[in-house]
Amino acid sequence: MFTTPTGTQKLLETVGYITDEVTATVVFLAATLNKPVLLEGPPGSGKTELAYAVAKATATEVERLQCFEGINEEKAIGKFDESLQRLAAELRSKSGPVEWEPLKEELHGLRFFSAGPLLRALQYPKRCVLLIDELDKVSQAFETLSFRHIGVVQEEYAVSPDGAKMFGVLDLETQMEGCRFLIGIRNSHDKSIRLGLTAGLRVFVCSNMAFSGDFTPVLAKHTKSFNLVETLSVGVDRIQRNFEPLQRQVETWRKTQITDDTAKLSFYTAFIDGKLEAPRSLLPEVHRLYFEPQYPEFSARTVWSLSNAFTSAFKKLDPVPQFKATAKLGAFLAQLPA
Repeated sequence: MFTTPTGTQKLLETVGYITDEVTATVVFLAATLNKPVLLEGPPGSGKTELAYAVAKATATEVERLQCFEGINEEKAIGKFDESLQRLAAELRSKSGPVEWEPLKEELHGLRFFSAGPLLRALQYPKRCVLLIDELDKVSQAFETLSFRHIGVVQEEYAVSPDGAKMFGVLDLETQMEGCRFLIGIRNSHDKSIRLGLTAGLRVFVCSNMAFSGDFTPVLAKHTKSFNLVETLSVGVDRIQRNFEPLQRQVETWRKTQITDDTAKLSFYTAFIDGKLEAPRSLLPEVHRLYFEPQYPEFSARTVWSLSNAFTSAFKKLDPVPQFKATAKLGAFLAQLPA
């Protein structure tokens, strides 16, 4: 390790990196105080090479995170292998009654997690050099969510056929029993809909989405004076407050038993009366999924099972109609007769 600024400069020279006294002093202080170094300069000025020279001089490794527009926590930190988690959950549910707490703890262990550069850097047996390249390209959404300690593990976006409307889903690290919280987002450039957000959930066992309600506009009106970072900050703060009520709603739905007649009435009201923005052709599929559930978790005749019958059927729709129908489902189910 570096012992003095002069020694640092000489050690870097031995690995082929020629630098001045100021840079050597900065590297020495950063290594001694365990602090990062921020390097700015034009391409080819030696910023990246300095990281590799420091690693070579100290006989360690470089872990590199290449930033780009749209980078998220999944790329930087890593992500859980959801297909493997679902497979493990399905196998466990088929073998008998499931104890959720031990299963949840097992599914969120490192054996189900694929580490990204930031986590790999922390897992090295000895100190390594973490190189974060092109930091200025980190997106505003990533910055806004990271500042609030909200990790995004997956993103999905869809655009309407005319290219005028966009809907998206950000799956978050924050979880509750059997589900992961998510944020739904919509926007348009033809002013037909305003930028809006909504809170939601994704069910682990089947990847169904459930939203707390329709999209809430972030802006009162379309405006030219638009600051994306400030707007996202306000919107995320507002949506984050909906997570706890949403969790209570799901817990209530899991406990709320309904009769077969009530379930059939909901199908009729949704598709025949047209209370949901979904095609009538989905009625037989929702009926089948509710009365012949694919997963043991939805075998009980509850509002939660009914919700997942709808959202499973909605997955047959194109992404934009799917997001629209899912966003309106929560309010529709809240009106079911007790």
